[in-house]
Amino acid sequence: MIDFIWGLIGGIIGIIVGFIIEKLYSYFRSRNGILTGNWEQIIPAQKDQDPKRDQVKCHHVGQELNGTIHRIEPKKQDFKKWAFKGRIIDNLIFLTFWTTDPIKNPGSYGTIQLNSVPGKDPNGFYVKLIMTSDNKQLTGKLEQFDLHWTRVSE
Repeated sequence: MIDFIWGLIGGIIGIIVGFIIEKLYSYFRSRNGILTGNWEQIIPAQKDQDPKRDQVKCHHVGQELNGTIHRIEPKKQDFKKWAFKGRIIDNLIFLTFWTTDPIKNPGSYGTIQLNSVPGKDPNGFYVKLIMTSDNKQLTGKLEQFDLHWTRVSE
């Protein structure tokens, strides 16, 4: 019975140590991805919308990207936050983003596509669904907005 208990304790310790090692390994790998770090996302004024500025925190491991986006300007929208996941294939970055607070920012989701040319900041666009209503029918259409990322010095 004592051997069984010690085996059980050893197994639990092994699982915990393995979990910690995996998290540390992932953390150190993400530090090596060229897109890992802080970025500023600039969305110029377009299509009757004010210019926007967001803070992006990106983790890049292998071909996978994930992180957060936080609206900085306009100030009245600084409550908006999104999470994203995506991939980088060659020079193309594909991201899907969604709100982290559907109560304050309902229905805010879309895709981002960026072209990452070595030596230059990523440029591209995002696409989101714009819903409209004529009091009889609710319709939606996809709209595209230009944006670019600029690395923030740390």
